[in-house]
Amino acid sequence: MTITPLPNKQIDYIWNKVKGYFEICADTTNGRYTANDLRTMIKTRDKQLWISHEDEEIYGFAITSLLDYPQMRVLMMNFTGGREFHKWHKPIMDTFREFAKNNGCEELEAHGRAGWTKVFKDEGYSKMNDVFRMPVEIE
Repeated sequence: MTITPLPNKQIDYIWNKVKGYFEICADTTNGRYTANDLRTMIKTRDKQLWISHEDEEIYGFAITSLLDYPQMRVLMMNFTGGREFHKWHKPIMDTFREFAKNNGCEELEAHGRAGWTKVFKDEGYSKMNDVFRMPVEIE
């Protein structure tokens, strides 16, 4: 399995191959993003787009960003989507660690649904906090 950083403007070139993965990922954001919002974010913001593939077959994607807190820099894993994650989990985590190290990051950070706890437990991640949400209008 190969993990390739894709120049952000190249998202249009592979859009038809990854659109379904983006749609599934966006569906987990509780209405905060659509697949096209993620596509636009990649093209217009300082994000990194990673593609997991074997030759021309794309298995998934990840969007990361370098985030500078006052006391440290981290590589934030913003969005990840695809299929057969067990095939590209280790390669993408190794790639992220190397990229983070080369960019002066002290940690990797990820936001995601509760199911990621199981995926990350063997990677050395620890849970920092939970996110709570509430509609403004309560019925």
